[in-house]
Amino acid sequence: MKDDDKSPSQRSWNEDLTHRRHVELGRTSISPEIRGKVQEVAQNMINGASIEHRPTILTSDLINLSPNAAHDSKADLMKEYKLLEKAEKSLTQSLHALYPEDNLELRSRFRNILNVEEIARTKSINTETATGLIESNIAQSGFYDHTLWGMFHLQQHIQNRVTFLDTQIEDFWSASHRAPAPYPRLIALRLAKVYANYWQEKPKANTSSHGKDATGRYSQSIEEIFEILKIDQHFLQPAQWAVKQITQDDLDALKSRHNFGGILRAGSFTPKKPTTDQP
Repeated sequence: MKDDDKSPSQRSWNEDLTHRRHVELGRTSISPEIRGKVQEVAQNMINGASIEHRPTILTSDLINLSPNAAHDSKADLMKEYKLLEKAEKSLTQSLHALYPEDNLELRSRFRNILNVEEIARTKSINTETATGLIESNIAQSGFYDHTLWGMFHLQQHIQNRVTFLDTQIEDFWSASHRAPAPYPRLIALRLAKVYANYWQEKPKANTSSHGKDATGRYSQSIEEIFEILKIDQHFLQPAQWAVKQITQDDLDALKSRHNFGGILRAGSFTPKKPTTDQP
């Protein structure tokens, strides 16, 4: 009997892990249409929230649908986890150092010095190559701001990965019994974080008193997203688990994120003289 033909009860833990990888990796080919429907549900969930969603230059997605892949060992997972935690902390410190929120004069000085230095460096590069042309364009359109954009989005990608690893630790490496399917939990957690970020309160995982139908913004949204993604599992258990993972940091996340203001908003950057500060 092939592994894919076995029921969960017939597979060993290792066989089940391999099977889950095969299933989850099959989800990576999500069509633009499906992805768009999911993003629309997430956007509707935060309509009217205290913080407005502002798509950035590099991404407009509210919720990441990538399943990623499981690790071969807990040691392998923890090595990556610790390195990414360290990297995320360093990036956060660097962003706050390079963009002092309460010091307009210092920001202007940083922008002026770094932009002038980069323009001088790129004068002699070969713009006939793709890399050279990109470097030159970045220097001419605002090296300081483009660097902050890149650092900010790298930080966000690392945070998303750490969230995924947290789920993997919980699902695969902390329990002695067979782990639950990680993808429903991961999607439920990502949507719960979106809700917490924008509404600045914990979501609630609720069903109606008359049955299993979802009630409330978060529950109705995750139920609809499960249907769109064809996740064959009731939303309630993954959603209840996800809500328990939400911390005060999730409620405060966009407060500090939006302190970087206009430099992270799509279309907000207009090249100016180096001595001016951008909002």
